[in-house]
Amino acid sequence: MKPKFMEAISDGDLITIRLYLANELLLDPRGKSFNKMRAYAEMNIMDLYDVHDGSDFSEISSIWSEELLFNLRNDLDYNFSKERLDFFEKVAKIVLREKAQLMKKEKRVLSDEEKQKAIDSENSVLEEPLNAKKSFKERIKPFFKRTIKENIITPYKEGLEEMD
Repeated sequence: MKPKFMEAISDGDLITIRLYLANELLLDPRGKSFNKMRAYAEMNIMDLYDVHDGSDFSEISSIWSEELLFNLRNDLDYNFSKERLDFFEKVAKIVLREKAQLMKKEKRVLSDEEKQKAIDSENSVLEEPLNAKKSFKERIKPFFKRTIKENIITPYKEGLEEMD
């Protein structure tokens, strides 16, 4: 869920919560994110819905259009009832069906590409640290040997020279 939506829930910002819910179906008509957001809002906000104003809704899906969908969206600003939101969801899923199908297809294509990228990067990441560790070890061995000789043996030699 979107952080701003979660923030609106924790703040009890009813107007923002309702806007997010109403707009979510227009953004993603597949409905998964909408259903999660709605369930979360219903669990946390007691007065989420208005009392329905009694308007009737046409159940004849053949006459549903984008114009009807956007009119319903605007009506939610004035009467955010459970009945109106349910009907808005039904209409959105029918009217925006093609958009939802395209989004599902895009997600599948992206998922395959992302899987391949992950495999490729995983293979390269596994090889790099081993090589990097070897070269790092090889680089630090002489340094530590030199440091030990310089710090211990050289002062010891200097001390011997002073005694002479």
